[in-house]
Amino acid sequence: MSWVGANAALWSILWAALGIIATTALTILVTKAASSLLQRTSQVVAEVQINEAFVSQKIFDEFRAQHIAAYRNSKDPAQHSFDLFDKYRRYFTANKYVRIDVTNNTPKKLSGFSFSVESPAMMQIGESDFVELSSNVPFSLGELQPRRTLILHVFCSGFWVYSRALTKQALVFTSDDHIRVRYKFPLPEHIKRHVRNYMLYAATAVWVVFIILLMTVTVKTGTS
Repeated sequence: MSWVGANAALWSILWAALGIIATTALTILVTKAASSLLQRTSQVVAEVQINEAFVSQKIFDEFRAQHIAAYRNSKDPAQHSFDLFDKYRRYFTANKYVRIDVTNNTPKKLSGFSFSVESPAMMQIGESDFVELSSNVPFSLGELQPRRTLILHVFCSGFWVYSRALTKQALVFTSDDHIRVRYKFPLPEHIKRHVRNYMLYAATAVWVVFIILLMTVTVKTGTS
């Protein structure tokens, strides 16, 4: 193999590698640009995180026993205890926890903003008191000011959704104005770290293979 042929082969490998790198970089840039454009044109951005809730029967029993004891001297202690039981029943029996960070991405306030879920649930808005939600009945969230975010904590049972499309149908936002809602489903932080690590490992493996090929070509050139 002549030096000219080896040199040409080496440059072919280098250009191919640069082409792959450039294509990957361009793909990332286009994806980020498209995502940024959607972010800017969407009127409402709802970030949905669905996690398994911890159900503790022991805490529930202790809570109920303490309040029964606290109201033992009242005229109708049983009624008080059962009222407390009913108030928090959905919270303690929920097997799904859904956190939604909903943001008004427009320069104007949204009036008549409401939220509904397909199954009965308990909900906490930020640090406020718990409220009970009926199935598919809109709950008023009031007005959502421009660039402001509401954090909704939803506890429910029977929330069986297995795709993004079904989740969008199960969690519904409405307003007096016609709005377009874009749903985001960010990965949990620990999964993000795993994905970043895997990408780093893959990139390292690609570079190692490239260096090995480059050294192989260089050695063959030198021995020719």
